[in-house]
Formats: sequence, C-alpha cells, structure tokens
Amino acid sequence: MKNSKKRTTIRKQWIKSIMLLVAAIFIVIGISNFLLISTIIKKAATSIGPELSTIISYELEGKDLHSLVTKKEKSEIYIKLDKSLTAFADKGKDLVDNVYIVSDGLNGKWSYVIDKSKEHNAALGDEFSDSVNLDKIKKAVESNQPEVQDSTDHLSIYVPVKAEQNTNAVICIDINAKPINKAKVVLSGFIIVLMVLALLIVRFIVGRMTKRQTRSINILVNKMRDMANLEGDLTKRIDIESNDEIGDLASYTNKMLDTIQDMLKQVKMVSNHLNSTNEEFTQEFISAAEHFEGMSNSTENISERIKNQTDNLSETSNAIRQINDAVTQVAENSQLVTEQAINTSQNAKEGNQVIIQLEHHSKDISQVVDKTSNLVMGLGGKSEQINGIADTIAAIASQTNLLALNASIEAARAGEQGKGFVVVAEEVRKLAEESSKSSQEIFTLIQEVRKGIDDAAVSMKHVSQKTLEQNTFVEDAACKFNEIVKSITNVSNMVEEVSSAAEEMASNITMITSQIENLAAISEENSASTEEIAAGIEKQVGSVNTLIDMTKNLNSISEELIQKLSKLKLE
Repeated sequence: MKNSKKRTTIRKQWIKSIMLLVAAIFIVIGISNFLLISTIIKKAATSIGPELSTIISYELEGKDLHSLVTKKEKSEIYIKLDKSLTAFADKGKDLVDNVYIVSDGLNGKWSYVIDKSKEHNAALGDEFSDSVNLDKIKKAVESNQPEVQDSTDHLSIYVPVKAEQNTNAVICIDINAKPINKAKVVLSGFIIVLMVLALLIVRFIVGRMTKRQTRSINILVNKMRDMANLEGDLTKRIDIESNDEIGDLASYTNKMLDTIQDMLKQVKMVSNHLNSTNEEFTQEFISAAEHFEGMSNSTENISERIKNQTDNLSETSNAIRQINDAVTQVAENSQLVTEQAINTSQNAKEGNQVIIQLEHHSKDISQVVDKTSNLVMGLGGKSEQINGIADTIAAIASQTNLLALNASIEAARAGEQGKGFVVVAEEVRKLAEESSKSSQEIFTLIQEVRKGIDDAAVSMKHVSQKTLEQNTFVEDAACKFNEIVKSITNVSNMVEEVSSAAEEMASNITMITSQIENLAAISEENSASTEEIAAGIEKQVGSVNTLIDMTKNLNSISEELIQKLSKLKLE
C-alpha cells in the first residue's frame, strides 16, 4: 500500500525535533526570566517601604500621637514627618504617586496623619474611608509585616509602624506600575530578541551538524536507490569512516552489496542460460507441435481408412452370408439328388438284371460313358465337379430316356418276349425323367459355374450321338444299363461328395463370416482407438502450444531481466 504521508528526510526531522526542544527550553527560560524580573522589580519597589518605615519609626518612637490632635500641623512630630515624606516623595517623584500615613490612635478611627499624595491631599485627622486599602492596612497591622497589593496601574505597599501606647500607624505607598511594566516589556523584548538570535544560531549549528551526520545516510540512500532500480555500479563500495552505527550500517551494506553482486552475477548467468535454453525449448516445442499435427492428420487418414475397411468388411460379410445361404441350399438340393440317385441306382440294377443278356451289345456305350466319366472327373475344383456332375446327370438322364425309348422300340419288335423289358424300360424312363428334373434344379442353383459343365455337355452330346448310332443293337442297351448303374452310383457318390463339400464350404463360410465379423469389430475398435489417439494428439498439440506460449512468456521475462541486469555494472 502506498504511503500517503508527505516525504521528508532524517535531517529535517532531526532539525525540527531539536529546534522544537530548544524553542521549548527558550520559552521556559523566557517565562522564568519574566517572572524573575517581575519578582526583582517588585522586591526592589517594596524595599522602599521598609526603608521609609525605619525613618518614620524612628520619628514616631516614644512619641505621643495625641499631641497631633491638639497642635496639628505645628506639632514637632508632624513637621518631622512632613519633612521626611516630602524628601521621600521628591526623591521618587517619577515612581511614587501617593505616600501617606494613617493611624487608629487619633480619634478612635483610622485617620490620616499626613498625606503627600499626588492625587489627593487629606488633612490631618481626616477619616480614611478606602475599604479596600483599609483591609490591607488591618492585615499588615495584624501580621506586623509589610503587605503588597499589585494592580494594573499601581503597586501598593503597606508598612506597619508601632507608636506609643499601642497606637498603630501604617505607612501607605502607591508606586506607579507603568514604568515597572514598561521595564518588564523592555527586558522581555530584549530577552526575546536574544532568544530569537540564539535560535537562529542554534538552527545554523544544528543544520551543519545534521548535514554532516546525514551525509553518510544520503550516500547509503543513493546506493540503495540504485540497487532498488537495478542501476548503478555494484563494483564500488561505500566509503564511510565512522565508528558509530552509521559506520556499522555502511559496513553491513558493503557486505550486503558483496552478497547481492555475487547473487546477481549468478542470476545474470542463469538468465542468459535460461534465455538460450528457452529458445531451444521453443524451437523443440514448435517442431513437436508440427510433428503432432502431422501425426494427427495421419491418424485421421488411418481412421478414415479403417472406417472404409470396416464398411467393406460389413459388405463382404453380407455377401459371404448370402453365399453361405446359397451353398446351404445347394447342400440341401444335393441331398435330394443323392436320394433320387439311390432310388435310380436301385431301379437301374433291376433293369440291369433284365438287360444282362444284352450286355455284349452295349460295349461301345460303356466306352463312351467311361470317356465321359473321365472328363467329368477331370474337372478341377469342387464347383466344377458339381457342374460336371449336374451335366452328367442330365446327359445320363437324356441317354437313359433314349435308351428306354430304344428299349421300348426293341421290346415292341420282340413281341411277347419283350413285354417284361418294356416295363423295365418304362421304369428306367421315369427314373431318367426324375433324374433330369433333379439335375435341372442343380443346374439352376449353380449357373455361375456353368462354363466347366458346358465342356462336359459337349462330351455328353458326343456320347449321345454314339449311343444313337448303336441304338440298333440290343446289346448296346445292356451296356448302357450297366453304364447307367455305374453312372448312377458315381452320381450318388459325387452328389454325396458335393453335399459333403457344400457342408464343408458352409462350415468354412460360417467360420469366414465369423472371422470377418470379428475383423469388422476389431476394425471398429481400431477406429475408435484411432479417434481416441487423434483426440489425445490434439490435446497434446494444445498442451505443446500452451508450453510454447509459456516458453515465449518466460523468454520475454528472461530478456527483460537481462535488460535490467545490463544496467548494473557487476564486474
């Protein structure tokens, strides 16, 4: 808090205190001198009374005052008293205004004996009627000591005198107080002038003394002011040769300057180091902020890519789920085909028993079917096998239908002997139609892999052409039935393989779907993690920017400190 008092100096305070003390002493001395002068003048004035009373007492001693009543002014006593009072009045005419004698022995009352006053001249025997003075007169008689009454204009003295026969007389003197007061004023003025001159002399002496005493303090103040403002030369020391407290203060101040100089040297060195280090920190923080911003941008790109990957995985998972449904449907249809193939195989075996006798006529058909079977077996991949099997089933069904038709024609030619064969051929034809329907269903489900089956269809057409060429021979029918049995058996096995492969594919697709869903979940977690990392990086960027601002602020503070310290001479 700022001090609201007006600034002053120790020198002024010392001068003020000393001058107030000296002035108080002079005032006390002046008052004492005034009282002393008044007392001396008063005593000098009152000393007149005892001197005059001695003379009057000598004149009145042993005298009968009653003779004054009879002889009055012609009395010897009166003449002597008049002579003495006249001489006294003439001697102190400038000082004494009234002088008279009163007595209580003339007529039983206090009366004038003689009066040499300037203001009035009472006759012998006149009654004294001044009650104020009368009280003082009676008091002086009772105490047998002079009484003094001090008023503004007069100094009244009452001196008692013993006469004969216990007669009391009192000499009354009124001294003019104006000369006395004038003397008091003159003496007082002279004393005041002396005191003023003395005060001026004392002021000069005190000023010189305090200036000499405070010179060292001013040196200390100037040094401290330079230190407070971080200015000046700290290599110089205060040179004060004094054995008092000021000397001790100068000595301790020099020690403090040594300590402060060493400390400021360290501060300056640390400030320079701090300034250079702070600049390096600022550059490093700026570089770190740029790296963090680059990392933030990269993280945002990674997050965007992971998000896109997650979306793609979701789409892939949906597509694989659809494929899984399709494969499941294929497996179910394959199971139906397997059942139909088993039934067809059973019927074909029965028909084979009928046409065994025609077996030697179907060797060429067996060779063609073997070639077709080898072609179907050569298809790569499980999907190609399925297509080949479907084409084979379709071809076999078609060929079986033709064989059945040919068998019916041949049986019709055979007459009664071929009736049983006609029944078998009809059953074979029905089974062929059912196999054709099943193969058509399989063909519909696996259209996407039709290319490999087309190649097999070409071969099967070749087989069909070969079969048509051999339909005139009954033994071809037997061979074809044998091939039908084999083909149906193969179809049954292949359909089982297809079903197993489809189930395995469904299981694998389910596993793949699960893995893709897990991968999608992991991608979502990675996306969330990258977002958290990006947020953390942004937070770190903010922290680094804050540190940059702090280092810049610290740099400005250190530069300001260095600038202030540069004003000091430390070495």
